[in-house]
Amino acid sequence: METKKYEYKNNEGSLWPETNCTVVDKGIIKIEDKEHYASIIKYKNKDGTSKLELAISIGLLRINEEAENNTSAPNIKGGITWKDKKYGFACWRNISTSGVEWKRIKLKETDEKEQEQEDEEQPF
Repeated sequence: METKKYEYKNNEGSLWPETNCTVVDKGIIKIEDKEHYASIIKYKNKDGTSKLELAISIGLLRINEEAENNTSAPNIKGGITWKDKKYGFACWRNISTSGVEWKRIKLKETDEKEQEQEDEEQPF
């Protein structure tokens, strides 16, 4: 019997905890005349082989303190930029019926003014 692969809707996704991962280096890389904040991440694949991955940052996130008193509020949120488009990022913690923690992700395209307001609210 073939297992059907889950298909994500546009501007949605999921993340899960990673315990076997280390950030090796962080810095700036200039690509096509634009500077990008980047990290090299070291991890082991299913076979136990060490791998290195280059990750480019697309935005800063923050813990949403509103979520403490409001279960419908995202636990993590922030503004991101992907291919020159601005998005609001929201993330909710979940636990599956089998007890596995995961996070539901939603993106909402925003305009420049909404993004600036979100950035001003960042505590860093």
